Amino acid sequence: MEPNKKPVLSIGMIFKNEIRCLERCMKALQPLRDAIPCELVMADTGSDDGSREIAGEYADILFDFPWIDDFAAARNAVMDRCSGEWFLSIDCDEWFDEDISDLVNFLANKRRRQFETGAVVVRNYTDKAHLDYGDLVGVRLKRMDTGCRYQGRIHEALPMKDGEVVFRSRTILHHDGYVVDGGPGGKAKGDRNMPLLEKMLEEKPGNLRLLLECVESARTLEERERYLRQGIEGVEEKQTGWDVFGPGLYRYEVAFAKEKEGETAKHEALVARMTELFPNSPYTTIDAACTMVQLYSDTKQYDKVIPYAKQYLRSLAKYNSGDEEMQKATLFGTLTMASAMKERYVTFLLASAYYEEFCYEEAIDTLQLLKADQLNGDLTRNYVGLLMNLHSFGRQDLSGHMARFWDGITAPGAEEALVTARKNAVATVAGDCFQKRWREKEDEEGRVHAYTLFLSLEGKCETGLAAAVIDTEDPAVLTEKLLTVENWNKLSIHALCHALECGVLFPLPGKKLPLEELDKLANRMGTTGNVSALALEGLKRMDTPDGLCWVRGLFLSAMQEEAKRLLQTKSILNSTSGLGEMCEDAEQIAETMALVRGFTEMEGKFLSAYYAPGMLTEETIFLLPPLHRFGWYCTQAFEALDGGDPAGYVRALRAGLTSCESMKPVVEFLTDHTPELQQPSQELLELAEKVRTLLSACDPTDPAVAALKQSPAYQKVAHLIEGAEVPVAGGLLQ
Repeated sequence: MEPNKKPVLSIGMIFKNEIRCLERCMKALQPLRDAIPCELVMADTGSDDGSREIAGEYADILFDFPWIDDFAAARNAVMDRCSGEWFLSIDCDEWFDEDISDLVNFLANKRRRQFETGAVVVRNYTDKAHLDYGDLVGVRLKRMDTGCRYQGRIHEALPMKDGEVVFRSRTILHHDGYVVDGGPGGKAKGDRNMPLLEKMLEEKPGNLRLLLECVESARTLEERERYLRQGIEGVEEKQTGWDVFGPGLYRYEVAFAKEKEGETAKHEALVARMTELFPNSPYTTIDAACTMVQLYSDTKQYDKVIPYAKQYLRSLAKYNSGDEEMQKATLFGTLTMASAMKERYVTFLLASAYYEEFCYEEAIDTLQLLKADQLNGDLTRNYVGLLMNLHSFGRQDLSGHMARFWDGITAPGAEEALVTARKNAVATVAGDCFQKRWREKEDEEGRVHAYTLFLSLEGKCETGLAAAVIDTEDPAVLTEKLLTVENWNKLSIHALCHALECGVLFPLPGKKLPLEELDKLANRMGTTGNVSALALEGLKRMDTPDGLCWVRGLFLSAMQEEAKRLLQTKSILNSTSGLGEMCEDAEQIAETMALVRGFTEMEGKFLSAYYAPGMLTEETIFLLPPLHRFGWYCTQAFEALDGGDPAGYVRALRAGLTSCESMKPVVEFLTDHTPELQQPSQELLELAEKVRTLLSACDPTDPAVAALKQSPAYQKVAHLIEGAEVPVAGGLLQ
């Protein structure tokens, strides 16, 4: 500003310890100061964090004002030092939007002299990402020649005349102080504000504006409810200001009732009364309507979601268009449900309600109101899930819609993290419908396969490729498709499982994968429910090194999954809920036994191929990974069992269990279901009796006894003579 020239605008600020945000506020003010002759007057009420030094770099006038628990007094002290035609008040945790053209045009135009008061849109953020917020029209501008002064120790305000015409600028003043302080009811602000508000309320008991501010600043639920009850009673009694502050108070009553009780009957009565008193208020048609949409959606009353959602969207569009009456209402409180995020959320809930009510065309039309490039990860996931249901249950071919949506969420210009979140959301939702059991259920119910929604994404992403793989049966074509995979971690494991079931040889010819990559895929294969069958089928394909490594990974995954299943089965069979009398499935028993035998066969080949003979001994086997140690002991166990030595079988299993405790359910299964341990033959019983008789006639210290116990004949019957060597019904560890 030129020296000795009276400024058009004086910007006034009070601050204390605002090092977090002061620099941001100052930089955001600079475009306004460059466009309009300005002065910046700042009062420090007691900073000790370096804020004063920053203020000194920007302020035209900087002074100290000892804090006296009175915000109006501090603001007025700033105004006393201002010389501009207009005064603008701003806080340090606020910052102007980049687009200040509307405010600049007003201050640069002579028509500013037709007004005494001006307001801007104050956007109060409620999340750190600045996606959700509440808007109010805040009176921040006053013509200095009116002599107007701030009133109120807390939530100080510039008074207005009845019927005064206010210039309402579209300029947005962003505010994140509530987020930093833990929300609108943040403890720090509440501890500061409530004593001041209560003191003012003592002076003006029953004042509805003060009661509304007490509700917003309350520190406890009890405190909030007390002031809200007083406020609602004052509205019902039509005390001074009931028509101005009543909508905001009733809005909180509706919202807090949902938070506390969730009783739809009470909400319906509250909203009916609110609609009767304030039918056209945005607090009724936007805030309360949004709360009812959420309530009815939560309680699955979808037919009631629809009218409230439509009312909300109509009213919000009217508010956003600049409707004068609706904008005027927000001079007296914050509109909490008017953010773009809330609008998208309600739009989605409306589409979902249409779907639940079998209005499929309306659901699709409503979904299309949501712009793909404006959705976050959560809404993307919900959007695709609903689209999938419409495609499958609604029997609508929406694959083209899906392709356009994908192009929208991946369009250039968005933050990389946001695009990644959207892509992951699509993959997560699609992953469900790729499962074999999901597809089988769709066939049973006569639905369209949901995975076909994603066929249009082939060539765009791994999700589209997975859909194309599942849609194909020819092994040669499947192999060609899988050869295009660049990142196996992003391909649905159910697609690979389908390809293997169709006969595709894996690893793919000409596309070698390192052992770590094969193991990751095999571990993921455990979630398909078919890893055991694939592992057993792989026994035929262990003639190449990479084939053997792949089959090894499948068996390791299958054994871990089987151990979990056996543990769950045992828990069910032993439960006291009446299921204890259930019998194990004979077919499942045979499958488990085949899996363990197959695992043993694989380990026999793998260990001998990849480890030196010196590593595969009782003395050195501990150097192998746990599951391979267990596999080695299993080969010893089955060799002993097949050689007629059940005691050796048990000893090897016990050693294997010591080396890998996670296989306890498998070992217990083997000891419970090995016939040689349960039903000894008559011949074996007779041999045991002969050996027992011979031993009883000998001195235990006789060397001949020790020699006898080392003989093959004794080993065959040791478990019958010594008893404890062989478990019965899973007692191996007893």
